[in-house]
Amino acid sequence: MKNLLLLLLVATSFRVFSQDAVKIESIGLEVMKFDLGEMNWFNAENACAKLGGGWRLPTLEELKRINEKRHDIGGFEIGTYWSSSKDYTNYAWTVYFSTGFTTTAYMYDAINNVRAVRSIK
Repeated sequence: MKNLLLLLLVATSFRVFSQDAVKIESIGLEVMKFDLGEMNWFNAENACAKLGGGWRLPTLEELKRINEKRHDIGGFEIGTYWSSSKDYTNYAWTVYFSTGFTTTAYMYDAINNVRAVRSIK
């Protein structure tokens, strides 16, 4: 019974995520339609990885392209989003959605929005 319940849970989770993502062929990514919340960079990396199936934080370049297509994807807050791209030891690049402004933020303390992506296979 436990195995059946676990299999059902995994199958349901995968189906939900598949329906809640948009494929952007020009970027080569599948982008979730919703944010995972606001958190520091380390929690953002972990939240994306826990989704399984190749979900991750976008690189800085990917995030810039996603910002350009944000109206096609939907669900974005006007605010700053984490990228996976690091600058220096304790800083990672961010993009402010609406203006496209990029800057770095301290990975331990800064709280930013998180949107998961995965490469289109």
